[in-house]
This record gives sequence, structure tokens and C-alpha cells, in this order.
Amino acid sequence: MVGFVTRWSFGRGHRHHRWPVVAAAFTAVAGYLIIAAAPASAAGLSVPSPTSGPAGTIFSITATGFQTPGVPGCSDNLVFYWGSPTGLVLGDIVYPGSPDPAVFKGTAPSGYAPMTYAIYAICQLPTGGPLEGVTRFTLTPSTTTTTTTTTTLPPTTTTVPPTTTTTHAAVTTTTPHGGPTTTTKPGGSTTTSSSTTTTTKPGTPAATTTTTLPKATQALLLSSEAIPPAGSETATGHGCNSNGTVLLTVDTKPVGKTTAGADGSYSAPLQVSSLPVGRYQVVAHCGLFIMASDFDVVLATAANPDTSTLLIIIFFVLIGLALFRRRIRLDAPQNAATGPEEGGEDVS
Repeated sequence: MVGFVTRWSFGRGHRHHRWPVVAAAFTAVAGYLIIAAAPASAAGLSVPSPTSGPAGTIFSITATGFQTPGVPGCSDNLVFYWGSPTGLVLGDIVYPGSPDPAVFKGTAPSGYAPMTYAIYAICQLPTGGPLEGVTRFTLTPSTTTTTTTTTTLPPTTTTVPPTTTTTHAAVTTTTPHGGPTTTTKPGGSTTTSSSTTTTTKPGTPAATTTTTLPKATQALLLSSEAIPPAGSETATGHGCNSNGTVLLTVDTKPVGKTTAGADGSYSAPLQVSSLPVGRYQVVAHCGLFIMASDFDVVLATAANPDTSTLLIIIFFVLIGLALFRRRIRLDAPQNAATGPEEGGEDVS
């Protein structure tokens, strides 16, 4: 563009002194268009840490550019989805107000085949459009932990009683008349001290112990199965992790959030007053557990039984009056014709 303007300016000799001004103007316009076409913020997600693991692995993701000062960012919570933009909700980062970058901690869900899955983070901009980031986590096969217990018996000690051998005193034999003398030296006493035998039995065969986690009883109850438009609804349930975060959604949009108690129970009001008439499903996400319950938004209509009964009575009264009036009209001419005869005397 600048080269074209330059050639055009030089081609017109009598206006060659204007070409630097025109080139600068076109350069400024092009730069403005490039800046205007650039995205409002460069939002993105870091690689999970760790990048892989079996179901139940806790990983962390750093979200950058979703809430930068001076740049349009998230106007509501940044929600993390597993597998697709409308998949399983892993949790959220509370916006606005969180620092940038912010760290999200999630848990790899169970019930999915080992492979690499996308993790999406989505929120809404003040203008109404979505702001999205994506990263990936590799789900590996789950491993079973085996505990081996080895039992060693205490050693067994066997004591053998001592054996004592006694040799009698030496015997001296004397031959008279200068004969030889034979002396038998006494033998020493031999004592066999006690001996100790230690026997250690071999260990028992290794025992294998498998630990199975008990299945928690899960339930999600709503305060009403049907509410009018702009009505209120409260979700109550149990079966979540102790002191864990519970996120409640309708059509993948957060409508409530709370923290479960020590026994896994929770209760939270739902922000459903803006929903139009129709049937909806509330889903509770708490760690690896998911619970759902349905409710309807309906128009309130009620019939007044007293008014209906009164209308029926008035209807039959009007019909009765009409028949009675018609009967009077039919009987009037007949009574007029028989009047003189009933009097018994003609007065003419």
C-alpha cells in the first residue's frame, strides 16, 4: 500500500511534495485496522500438572488472560469441562475478582476409557460472547494396590537338662617287700553342660488384602417439582465428599454453588428465576459424583369451584323461569274462555 502511494505521488510531479503525508496516513489507518482486528485478550490454559494419571488423579491448570486489568475479561465464573465444551463439569474459578493468572485444581473422573481428553475452560464476556481456552490430559488405566502381610512366629527354645558323670576316687595298690606300687590316678569329672537348640519355623504364606471403597448413597432433591415463572427453587442432597465443593448447573450453566458438610450433605438456593416455561434438569457436580433431578416452570392456572357452581345454579334457575313464564302464557287464554261458565250466571 505504501509503495503504491509512493509511485502514485512521484508519477504526479506537481504533487510530489505531498506523498510523505499520504503514506503516513495510510500507514496509520492500516495499523489501526490490525489493532482493531486483534483479539481483546490472549486467554489460554497451561499444560496440566501432572499431564497424565488414572481416575482420581488431582491435577492443576493455570488460567492466564481471562481476567486481565484494563482488558475485557470474564463477567462470570470460568467453568472447566471434561471432553467437550458441554461435557462433564470439573469445577470453576470464581470470576470476576480472582487474580490473573489463576490456578484451578481438578480431579480426573472415573468411567472413561484410557486416552487423551480435552479440557475446556469457558466464560462469558461483558459483550455476551464466550471466552475459551483448551488443554489436554491423558487418562491412564487404573492400578490395583495389593498389600502383602508377612507373619513371623517367635522362636521356640528347647532346653536339654545337663548330664553329669562321676568317676570314683583313685585306687592305690601296694605290694609288700619292696614290690612295685601301682597308682591309678583319679580321673576327672566330666560334666556336660546344657545345650540350647533354637528352632525358627518358616513364615506363613503371603496374604493378599484388597481394599474396596464403600459406595456412597447419593440423592438430589428439589423443594418443588413445578414452579411459576420467576419462582424460587432450592436443591438439597447428600452423598458428596466431606467438606467438598458442590456445583449445581442447568443446561451446563452454573445456577448455584455450596460446600458439603462433614457428612456429605448440602443445600443451596438455585438461580432459576429467569428461566422460561419448560422442563429442566438440575445436575449436582461434587468431585467424582454426579446427581440429577428434574423440575418444570409452568404458568399458574386455577379454577374457582364456587364460581362454577353458582353459574350452574343460575343457568337452571333461568331455564325454570323461562318454562314457568311460557306455561303462564299458555294458560292465560284458556282461563279467560272458561271464566263466565265458572261464574254460574250470565249478567248480560
